[in-house]
Amino acid sequence: MNNYTDPETIITIDIVNDGSRLDRFLKSKKVLPYSLIQKGLRQGMIRVNGRKVKGNILLKSGDNISLGSLTPQQEQREILGPPARLLDELGRAIMTLKQRYFVLNKPAGIPVQAGMSQDYSIDDLMPLTRELGDERPVKIVHRLDKDTTGCLLIARTRAAAEHF
Repeated sequence: MNNYTDPETIITIDIVNDGSRLDRFLKSKKVLPYSLIQKGLRQGMIRVNGRKVKGNILLKSGDNISLGSLTPQQEQREILGPPARLLDELGRAIMTLKQRYFVLNKPAGIPVQAGMSQDYSIDDLMPLTRELGDERPVKIVHRLDKDTTGCLLIARTRAAAEHF
């Protein structure tokens, strides 16, 4: 028997999510960072009804999704959470805060989007800063390298993202 049948890692699809793409479903449920979802699919750790699948398959009501060994890592990350000093640093780095967008002076050493060996990214952390309240930025308009500092434009609405 393999670890894909561990009952703690099973998600059963309900009628509401019938017809959803697997990768988009997992991303919307925030069970794992999207980069880990993609890695899990590539490596065959994420399975549907015990079978190795691609992210673009359409789910059916009653399907069982197994996350394999990816779940414990995510649970540990959620329990620990990001360091408070990092959130404070990002809050202080907001240079301009407008209704439709904001400008962040991105510090060096933090990636804009999560990668396989990254614990946190600007995309993950910005919604957690006090300065933005409960709003989730819709779209990072452009990227900077992890070790690059500079102004990062982040749209707060879908219309602003399309405009930029």
